[in-house]
Amino acid sequence: MVKISQGTLKTIRDEMFEKMQRLPIKYFDTHTHGDIMSHYTNDTDALEQMIAQSLPQLLASFITIITVFVAMIASNWMLTLVVIFILIFMLITTKVIAGKSGKYFMAQQKAVGKVNRIY
Repeated sequence: MVKISQGTLKTIRDEMFEKMQRLPIKYFDTHTHGDIMSHYTNDTDALEQMIAQSLPQLLASFITIITVFVAMIASNWMLTLVVIFILIFMLITTKVIAGKSGKYFMAQQKAVGKVNRIY
């Protein structure tokens, strides 16, 4: 994973440097060099963190889910079906509730915005 992340980040840094080389002089007149480099550094650091930490975690979680599912089927396939149906029911119920509560969340955010404009 380290080799993949370092190779990917090198490619991204090279592409960003090439893009910076093509920017017009006017852009550099309106933006400080430190500001540009700060954006580049922060963006590549965020990508590096995502590639180095999140992707391996996602892969490990996927393998765990598949392993547990296979173990459940091997242990008791009928109980596995019950669990799958309950999981589907829970997902559908959550989607319905979240959809209906979305309008109340929007109304709450508008009310907060009105309060903030007053002060």
